[in-house]
Formats: sequence, C-alpha cells, structure tokens
Amino acid sequence: MKILAFFLSSLLCLALGSAAQERSFECPPRSAFPHKEGEKLVAKIQERYQKVKGVRAKFYQYSFLAAMDTSELSSGVVSFSKPGRMRWDYESPEKQVFLVKDGLLWFYQEAERQVVINDFKQALLSELPVAFLMGLGSLKNDFVLKDACRNAEGVVLSLSPVKKKQKSGENEASELMGFKLLVNPLDDFPVGAQVKHAGGNLTAILLGDVEFDPPLDASLFEPQFPKGTDINDLRLTLQEGE
Repeated sequence: MKILAFFLSSLLCLALGSAAQERSFECPPRSAFPHKEGEKLVAKIQERYQKVKGVRAKFYQYSFLAAMDTSELSSGVVSFSKPGRMRWDYESPEKQVFLVKDGLLWFYQEAERQVVINDFKQALLSELPVAFLMGLGSLKNDFVLKDACRNAEGVVLSLSPVKKKQKSGENEASELMGFKLLVNPLDDFPVGAQVKHAGGNLTAILLGDVEFDPPLDASLFEPQFPKGTDINDLRLTLQEGE
C-alpha cells in the first residue's frame, strides 16, 4: 500500500521540527466525532490488525527526552512479525538496530560496536503500545478511548491505558500517560503513533510505504552482529544486584 500524500506531509512536518510534527496528532476545531463512532473504529482497527501477520514500513521518528531537554529526528525501516517479533533498523542519524524476540531486546550501535541485551519489559518505559503492534496486546483490553477526531492526515484516536494495580517497587515516572494513534481511514490501519510518559518523555512515529504480510525471512529476527561486537547483558547486572 502506498500512502504517498500522507507521507509527503509527514516528511514536511519532520523537516520543520517537533512543533509541526505534533500537528499530525492534533485535533482541529470542530473535528471531533461521537464517542460511539470512535469506539467502533477501535474495534475495526483491532479486527484489521489481527488479520495481519506481518508488516514492513519506513518510519520517521521524533523523540524528546525530558531529563536531558534534548530531541532527535531519526528514520529507518521497521519490520513486525506476529506474534512477538520486531526489528527497527535505524539508518539516520546513525545506524542502530532494535531487535525484539522471545521477550528479549537487543540494542546494537554500529558506531560503538556494542550490543545491549535486556528483558523487553525492563527496557521499555511502557510496553503496551509496542505489544499491540507485535500482536501481544489489545487496544480494546489495554486502552480506553478518550476522544477521536479527523485532521488532514487521517483519524486521530486519543487513548488512555487501563488502570492496573501498581506492582511493589514500580517506578511511577515510567507510567504511560498518553497514547495517540493516527489511522488511515481508507483501511483502518495505524500509520502513526505518539506516546507520552509521566516523566515528560515523548516519542512520535509516522509510517510510510506500508507493506502487509511481506516475505520476512526468519533470520531477520535473529540476533546476529559483526564479529568483535562488545556484549553488555543487563540481565546479568540486575541478577547481581538482587
């Protein structure tokens, strides 16, 4: 599927910086539609995504780290294979790989020739949005629809995580505070996501040139890195600290 018009506008937003990129997830005045209609769309998205076994797409990402007051624009190719496998190949501003398989995450930095290994849930501030994309989560079960609207790029759904009992010792600053989906109204498929956390961090991703059920070789999701790569297994560090 080609969504060229959407992606050209997304590229323009990213080129102009975070303020313009934010507009991809904003609701213009008088653009909201009835809550029941939004809930029906959530159900359609879930049904549509359950039928898809894999996805490959280009991605453009904006990230803001509140603690360091810094932001970054990056891009690359992402591949999902359900259930539970994904790979993000970052091409700009530097080559990096995020690989998730069997509940583990590998983060490879080519410039440092280093790979960091960690448990998937330990590595991410909130795994709920990613779990949905990996076929491990559910929009209907994990989120509550706050509101919905239409803008120039598509339909924006604003979602809140279902409140669950906090585990002992869990860091409140890591809580997911907001999750927005940008949906292509032509096929009810997500083409963008924005995630906000209590600590002030924000990540927004826009997709383009989306391919459904592409031929994804199993080796794509194997943790294979160049010889001589330094391995930093954070799981061992956590075990030693217990």
